Amino acid sequence: MQFLDAAKQLDNKFSVLGPRYLDANPKSIKQSQNNKDIAELRFLSGACMFFYKKNYDLIGGFDNNYFLYFEENDYCLRSKKFFKNYQINTIKVYHDAGNSVMSKNEHEVNDQRDLRSWHFVWSKFHYYNKNYGFFFAIIFFLPIILRTRLKIIYYSIINDKKNLIKYKNRWDGMKASIMGKKSFKRPNF
Repeated sequence: MQFLDAAKQLDNKFSVLGPRYLDANPKSIKQSQNNKDIAELRFLSGACMFFYKKNYDLIGGFDNNYFLYFEENDYCLRSKKFFKNYQINTIKVYHDAGNSVMSKNEHEVNDQRDLRSWHFVWSKFHYYNKNYGFFFAIIFFLPIILRTRLKIIYYSIINDKKNLIKYKNRWDGMKASIMGKKSFKRPNF
């Protein structure tokens, strides 16, 4: 109901509305100052979003090339040509980041972790390549490429299989995105 009230107050002239997140990590979820009920933000977290369908369709909706991560950033960036994004600070939501699927099965937990590692880096490169160009994306990713390769070597030497698998997944996701391959990695369960 509060989202509807905010939409009416904005006369449906918005691209997306989002809530204020409780206990959010400021490194992963940027938020507005809490001194306004409705505040403009450049990007909103995809954990909870409210759309006016007519505007959503005008903007082109989400890019179906993303499987996980950065689809909301891409949408918010494209939407700036049409409307603004707003955080509704009177709506409060708790988001337990990275825990959308809970499993007791160790194989499934490891598969989900590997899937998130692969898709995070694939989506991040795709986002920068799509919105800023291949050259800028490569320049931006050079430190990530070097750091990932060094971590693979390091975890191979110290025989840390868990971290080795994590960084190999990141490397594979990054390579796939740089080579222009579609997001193809899916759960094994």
